[in-house]
Amino acid sequence: MNTGSSSTTVEVLNSMERSSFSTNGQDIMADVVETLYEDSRDDRIVAGIDRIARLPADLDDDQFIPTSYHVSNEQDDETLGVSKSKGQVSQEILEDEVEGDYQNSRRDMNKYVGIKDAQMLINKLENRRKVCPDYFFEYKCDDKELISIFWADETTRLNFKMFGDALSFDATYRTNEHAMVFVPFVAVDNHKKSVVVGAALINGETVPNYTWILKAFMKAHGQQPRFVITDQCAAMKQAIPIAFPNSKHRLCMWHITKKLPSKISAYLAHSTAFQSDFKKLVWDVHLEPVVFEEKWNDMIEEYGLRGDDWFEEMYRIRESWIPAYYKDCHMSGLMKTTSRSESINAFFNLYAHFHNDLVRFISAFDNAIDEQRVKHGSLEVTTKCSVPRLVSPCDIEAQAAEVYTRTIFFEVQNEIRKALWRCGWGKCVEDGDTMIYMITHKTKRKEVKATYKVVQIKKDNTIECSCNLFVRYGILCRHALKVLLNDEADCIPEKYIVRRWRRDLVPVQWLPACFRYGEADEEKERLMGKALHIFERVIARVKQDKEALSNFIDLIEKWDVDNATDLPRQSIAEMKRASFEECLGVSAPDSVDILPPTGIRNKGCGTGKRLIGAAEKAISKGKKPKRRCRLCFQLTSHDSRNCPTRHSSK
Repeated sequence: MNTGSSSTTVEVLNSMERSSFSTNGQDIMADVVETLYEDSRDDRIVAGIDRIARLPADLDDDQFIPTSYHVSNEQDDETLGVSKSKGQVSQEILEDEVEGDYQNSRRDMNKYVGIKDAQMLINKLENRRKVCPDYFFEYKCDDKELISIFWADETTRLNFKMFGDALSFDATYRTNEHAMVFVPFVAVDNHKKSVVVGAALINGETVPNYTWILKAFMKAHGQQPRFVITDQCAAMKQAIPIAFPNSKHRLCMWHITKKLPSKISAYLAHSTAFQSDFKKLVWDVHLEPVVFEEKWNDMIEEYGLRGDDWFEEMYRIRESWIPAYYKDCHMSGLMKTTSRSESINAFFNLYAHFHNDLVRFISAFDNAIDEQRVKHGSLEVTTKCSVPRLVSPCDIEAQAAEVYTRTIFFEVQNEIRKALWRCGWGKCVEDGDTMIYMITHKTKRKEVKATYKVVQIKKDNTIECSCNLFVRYGILCRHALKVLLNDEADCIPEKYIVRRWRRDLVPVQWLPACFRYGEADEEKERLMGKALHIFERVIARVKQDKEALSNFIDLIEKWDVDNATDLPRQSIAEMKRASFEECLGVSAPDSVDILPPTGIRNKGCGTGKRLIGAAEKAISKGKKPKRRCRLCFQLTSHDSRNCPTRHSSK
């Protein structure tokens, strides 16, 4: 249906509402709904009318679309042959009908897509690139079978340009029916939230596959990340130096430390302080590499672990996971684990399903990304439209509120608070234009916890602290701020306001992907929504009056006759095809050159051959929710197809 016809529908429904209908009497809505259902030209209106047609005739005005509805006792006894509580049976029937409609629609869509989903996915991304030249994707086939694909839209590429300091990626499974491995690439945005900067599907976790998608990542973004954080996957370890030779590959500290209990004896685990000492040592961000090595060797000697294979291996690769070796690396504190990747994987699993074909998987991915960007937009709105409460009269705090995002401002504000109340003065040495301060860090009880050296060169407005917070996170520490506040500085030096933490870096993207790439007509969707709203409003007003409903039918029939030539009726098959194309955002191709992958076996697939014992079957059966059988009307685990009363009646 075109925009003009949608507009006409809205005008007709508006005219119906303006008519002088009475609101008393009996409801004969079914005739009106039947007429509209047969003659409507719009899928969304058909869906809305069909939904209304399922409702009973005696709904209250304030429950026009309820979760359950009332059935009279007479109707209950007559149609079901048993007396039940009011509304109980009708709710179950409605739920079963909804479930049946969903299953039927899914079956029809699976038949429509068939083995064309890989080709439809490529066609859909090709169409997006035609609409937006900045949309990037690349794929690889082996004997016509899709084995790898990488994609990144225009906003994703801009996100990496702004926030590509540190990158994390991890594989997740069971997101599509072909068992392809989903690999999202994650960075940290200016609100310290996880943001996707690219995604890929591969047919297996192999070195060639990871090398290929990382090279595709390079083509899309044109630069390598400073850090890449992964788990200890052997294929990733080999692929990253090939594709990202200038990046530093860091191993996830969480994955390493969680293995610790399985690598030591029960005595060390439960009767000594070894685990506590180990974690304090490896997570300490203030240690110099030389100091770390000394303490590591002392710990190994103390607990008698010299010669242990796992500890020897961890020490050999210490430069790839110990924070002490990244102490002087810019923005090294953004990510030390793959927890953001794990979180993003869990987030995508809320949208993806292992029964999805590839073209429906990309739609689920779009929905997840749209949700992520709406949250980013809400944070931007909060930053722009609210004024945070200041905790001091310092000009530096007011300046921070104006330049930083709200999340980063609160962190800077906390450092200012600690500078005012937790930091004290030690020695102060002047050497020409250079001032050297010893700043003490105090606990709540005013006890000195640590002392840091702050070097200030007033000539070039430089200030550095031995805690290296600015190097690791990109914000000035409380010790440096203590010096600036003492000098009555009115602003943070420009060189210490890192661009990635500023506001307004990436334009807010509110528009969903289907509208951005022309896969859906935004104006048409708006008009259809308005038409449905007006129709439901009119029905709510006239449903109790036969005369009003009769006038309603006359107006609808007149509109139908007047527009029969301009808007010919579509067949059911044509309507289904059009609705599938609108839902998927792409039409089924006439020829297929790219086939979906076959024979993929990854982690979590299982063999499907395990024998299940009677006890396990009983436990599993007990956990299943009970449903009401339509024959015996009991809450049980069977349904009408295998009900015992069916067999006994025979």
